[in-house]
Amino acid sequence: MIRHIVFFSVRRKEDVEAVRSGLLALGKIPHSKHFEVTLNTKVD
Repeated sequence: MIRHIVFFSVRRKEDVEAVRSGLLALGKIPHSKHFEVTLNTKVD
């Protein structure tokens, strides 16, 4: 079951990695069963 899908945008390309690493830290929440952060590859 999918619970949440969230999209984030950053204004400056330099901020992408900082936002990504901050979001990855959320995966360390004890009750999180599956947590994924990926960059948009714009292949669709």
